[in-house]
Amino acid sequence: MSTHAQAADMDCRKFAKLPTVDIIKGSTAIKKDYTKTRQNLTSREKSFSIKGFSETLGLTTLDYQVRLEYSIQTLTNKRYNLECHWFDKINIHITADQTVYVASEFTTDLCMKNEIEHHEMKHVAINRTFIKDINNILKREVQLHTRYNALVKAQPIEKGKYVQELMGKMLTEHINEIKEKHLEQNLKAQALVDTPAEYKKVSRACD
Repeated sequence: MSTHAQAADMDCRKFAKLPTVDIIKGSTAIKKDYTKTRQNLTSREKSFSIKGFSETLGLTTLDYQVRLEYSIQTLTNKRYNLECHWFDKINIHITADQTVYVASEFTTDLCMKNEIEHHEMKHVAINRTFIKDINNILKREVQLHTRYNALVKAQPIEKGKYVQELMGKMLTEHINEIKEKHLEQNLKAQALVDTPAEYKKVSRACD
C-alpha cells in the first residue's frame, strides 16, 4: 500500500467502530392445513414426515427467511482521493413460519387427526429450538465477520459504490452459508423423530 493509502487507512481505523447488530424477529406463525391428500403430502415429503405404510399421513414445513438491512459509514480523504468504508448498523430481519399438514382423509377421524397432530408438534418443537439457536448464531457470526471485514482498505473515491456493494454481497453470502448449514442440521434432527417405531405407533394408534 502506498504512503497515501496507509494514511487514509489509519484515519479509518481511528474513527471506525464495530457495527451494532440486531435480530429483528418477524412472524413465527404455526399454521394448520387439512386440505392436502395423502398423495399430495407424499409427493411434497422432504426429509421428515410421519408415514403410513405407503403414504404420508402428516408433514411439517418450516419457512425460515432472512433479510438484511444495513448502513455503511464512509470516511473520505479528499487530499489523496481515497475513502474507507465500514458497516455502521446491521439489522437481521427473520421470519420463521411453520405449517402442520394432516392428510385430508383424516379430518373426520378425530382420533387419527389428533395422533398425527401430536406427532407433528414434535417437529414444531425441534424447529423452535432451531430458530432460537440459529438466531443467536447469526448474530454472533455477523459480529465476527464484521470484526475482520468491517474496515475496507483505502480505495479511490470513484470505487466507493463498488466497494459498498462488495461488502454487502460478502455479508449476504456469509449469512446464507450459515443458514443453509444449520437448516441441513435441523433436517437431520427432525429425521431422528421419525423412527420405524414412531411410524408404527401413530399408524396403528386408533385401530
